[in-house]
Amino acid sequence: MADRRRRRYNFTFAPDLRIARIQQGPQRLDFQYFFILTGVTLVLLAGPASDASPLGKALVAISDNDVRASLIGLNVYLFCG
Repeated sequence: MADRRRRRYNFTFAPDLRIARIQQGPQRLDFQYFFILTGVTLVLLAGPASDASPLGKALVAISDNDVRASLIGLNVYLFCG
């Protein structure tokens, strides 16, 4: 078996923040909980808002029927890459 050495990565967390005598940082579990909760909330709120936008309506039309979407004037290749 080949001599495999473990690589040691120099990874450090971001520094802690001190706001109003409360120390916050990514190492604390309550900070991670609220950070993930905020991210999930933003994603859930942005979903319906993006469906109501013109871009969201174009993407829904393309996913339903791309030929029909191209016939009404949407550039299918622009949105679908």
